[in-house]
Amino acid sequence: MHPEADAFLDAIFNSPNDDTPRLVYAAWLQEHGQENYAQFIRLQCAAAHERPWSDAANRLWEEIGRVWNRLDEEWIPATREEWLFGKWDNSLLDAIHFHRGFPLPGLVMADEQLFRFREGEVWLPWMLPPSCSLVLTPLGNWKWLSSQLQLRCAAHLRLDRYEADWDDPDWLPDGITGLLSSPHLCNLLTLDLSDLLLTPRAVEVLLAAPNLASVRRLQVELSRDRGPDPAETVKQLEARFKEIVWVDHWDSE
Repeated sequence: MHPEADAFLDAIFNSPNDDTPRLVYAAWLQEHGQENYAQFIRLQCAAAHERPWSDAANRLWEEIGRVWNRLDEEWIPATREEWLFGKWDNSLLDAIHFHRGFPLPGLVMADEQLFRFREGEVWLPWMLPPSCSLVLTPLGNWKWLSSQLQLRCAAHLRLDRYEADWDDPDWLPDGITGLLSSPHLCNLLTLDLSDLLLTPRAVEVLLAAPNLASVRRLQVELSRDRGPDPAETVKQLEARFKEIVWVDHWDSE
């Protein structure tokens, strides 16, 4: 990304309810040859201030649709990938998934997808949009990910299915320690490690990671038969995290 563009995006993400940074960014985009996206932001900002389904809103959305058709061609192949919006809506990227020029909160992106975007295989004018969900895949480049400023936009982080190596009680997926200690992972609200049975090493990392103060909800899987002492683990993690969801193997008996 262009350093100036990163600065504009920071301003937008830091003032999510203010149109001014978005319109300033639109002006910059137009000056740098991205007229369609600039117009898309302006039109969506205008539509957001109109009563839904009013004549004014409908006229704006008709124009948004025409501009989107042009953006659709510019952003290929990103607009030909299936994206997960919210929990169940798996579909192609469309104008209805945007609000005031940016994807709606809840857009789900996998780490390998972000890596391809960053490497230029797929191009978008934003990498991680604000309040998005990031999925960590077993083959993801987590060392690279931990250094990315875009992590600050992740509100939800979920580890995809991982099989623990229970022959090693200190086992932990490669790179997770560095990732959870990344200074850019500072706006995280939910951390879902429920596909990873906790080991003593994993508990140690969760307690020591310095930038998880923003996490409100931790989802973990704890077995009473394998791994760390359940009673002590519960006590330690509940002292740090506001809400903990214990899944599968753990019960309160």
